Amino acid sequence: MNDIRAIHPSWWDRFHFILLAPRSLLLVLICLSYRNFIWGMGLLPPRYMAWTARIRARRAFFSRRTQGARLYPTRCVLHTL
Repeated sequence: MNDIRAIHPSWWDRFHFILLAPRSLLLVLICLSYRNFIWGMGLLPPRYMAWTARIRARRAFFSRRTQGARLYPTRCVLHTL
């Protein structure tokens, strides 16, 4: 039986997870004050923010620490059966 929890991230996913590191550093730098945060978020294009949100969601799905995010798809499947 294919268990959704047995899926591991591909190399492409891992590459994208590594690309999130500069984004995290950028957020630390611009979040020093609220004014810098608003300015920085205004400069980022919506497409980039959507891409990082998708990658962060995939990283949370594969993370061992966030059990709820990892089990959510199996719960949805079980409740619809």
